[in-house]
Amino acid sequence: MSSYNSTSAYPQAVDDIMFISDVSLDTIGISRQHNNLTNNGSYAKAHEYLNSRSAVTPVDAGFFNMLENRIYQTQLFVKTLTKTVISFHGDSQPDNPAISIWISGSISE
Repeated sequence: MSSYNSTSAYPQAVDDIMFISDVSLDTIGISRQHNNLTNNGSYAKAHEYLNSRSAVTPVDAGFFNMLENRIYQTQLFVKTLTKTVISFHGDSQPDNPAISIWISGSISE
């Protein structure tokens, strides 16, 4: 049975990379059986069938929940960052050593 880690370790650690593959010659029988079940309207059975096969990793709600959680954890981390000012617009040279870009001249409005 495939399952996705729905919690993210970021920023303390880097999350595992998920690999998704297409149907191969080894798994074509699984794909055909899954398609037969869905074509007959047996969606729950198709879901159970696919999850009972260790040879495949389905893209299902668990996958999208994992992605959503990773994006959310990244957003939370980005919100903790402070903006670094690296540019200065003005006629005189900036006195802040952290300023790495100086655009001489005033900005017209």
